[in-house]
Amino acid sequence: MRDRQELLRRYEAAVAAAVQTAETIREWSPETRAAVSMTIQLVGREFARTLTLALSASASDEDPVAPQRLAEVERDWRLLMR
Repeated sequence: MRDRQELLRRYEAAVAAAVQTAETIREWSPETRAAVSMTIQLVGREFARTLTLALSASASDEDPVAPQRLAEVERDWRLLMR
C-alpha cells in the first residue's frame, strides 16, 4: 500500500471492529467479554507501535509490513526495552 497513513488507519479500524465484536458476543459472560476486549486492545496497541515504526523506518521501495521487516522492528523493540 502506497499510503502508509491509510494502512495504519485501516489497522486501527480493524482493531476497533474486533473490540466491538468481542463486546457484543452474548454467549460470553460480561467478564469474558471485558477480558477479550482488553486483550485485543493491548495486543492491538503494541502492534500499532511496531507497525508505526516499520512504516517510518522503511524506504519507499520496501514493503514495511513484510514479515522480515516486522521481525527486525520487534527485535529492536526488545533491545530498547531491556
